[in-house]
Amino acid sequence: MKRTVTIDLETTGLDKTKDHIIQFAAIKYEGTKFIDSLNLKIQPSGPYSIGIGAYFKHKITVKELESCPHLEDVA
Repeated sequence: MKRTVTIDLETTGLDKTKDHIIQFAAIKYEGTKFIDSLNLKIQPSGPYSIGIGAYFKHKITVKELESCPHLEDVA
């Protein structure tokens, strides 16, 4: 049976040269059967802000990420 993983990223904005990943989610299927999922919020390293357009899309705040791990810790 075919296995599929669907991945979704939320970011601080759309500029790949300066914006950061702040959420990584994945869902694993075998055929149409749900197998497993992963959902991680990630605090960017160094200074960052969340663009207003990004915030309206995912509703994640800087305050909410303060206690989350850094990408280097979960990669």
